Amino acid sequence: EPRKDGKQFLSEDDLIFLERWKPDAWLFAPADEDAKEALKAKLLRKFHSFLSAWRKLLDRDGSNRCSWKEFREACLLIKFQGDIAGAYRAIDDDLSGYITLHELDAQASNALTSFKRWADREFGNVKSLFEVFDHDKTGNLSYREFTRCCRNYGYSGDPKELFRALDSDQSRNLTLEEITFLDKWIDMEACTSPPPP
Repeated sequence: EPRKDGKQFLSEDDLIFLERWKPDAWLFAPADEDAKEALKAKLLRKFHSFLSAWRKLLDRDGSNRCSWKEFREACLLIKFQGDIAGAYRAIDDDLSGYITLHELDAQASNALTSFKRWADREFGNVKSLFEVFDHDKTGNLSYREFTRCCRNYGYSGDPKELFRALDSDQSRNLTLEEITFLDKWIDMEACTSPPPP
């Protein structure tokens, strides 16, 4: 198809922007599995779970996406000394240009995605679920209260595993803030999967 200016080829002027372009380091870095594993080990030492590291450091806006800029800043904050760009490339295994929790910890991501879908279907959203589960209106859910309500309301996943994933401060109580981030969560699988026939 002809260009708007009528030309059907590229000229030197069309490519001059490349001389000024400063691409992000991750675009040209090879995936570095050793750096990825070193970073994951550091995250676990500091945050005790990938979900906690994800929520408190990598995905502070709760979107389920961590851009290169967010990732680089997070690595600098925890003083990661390894190959930051190589670790990013190794974690971003689909080369989408952002990292999701699924790429960092598929098990936690799958548990959260399943729970969010169930909460949306059964209660409208996660905030409404919390209000229903919080019978005593204390503003938090104990481990026992949460797991019992999950079973009573028909959640088919593992409520114990889910509680551990959501309890980011490991207090053995869930607050509204600890679970309602899921209402903003972008379900990456739903975004990339073709619609059912």
